[in-house]
Amino acid sequence: NYVLAQPHVACVIPGFRNERQVKVNLGAEGRDLSAEDVAFIRETLA
Repeated sequence: NYVLAQPHVACVIPGFRNERQVKVNLGAEGRDLSAEDVAFIRETLA
């Protein structure tokens, strides 16, 4: 969700190595990040 929210990103192709990763990645669909989550991600990536 964070990556897709970036203005220069049109799509994201996630990678899966096992069934658990498929479930985790698909489970994130439709969830919104809080302002605090976005700030944490930006600070971490800076």
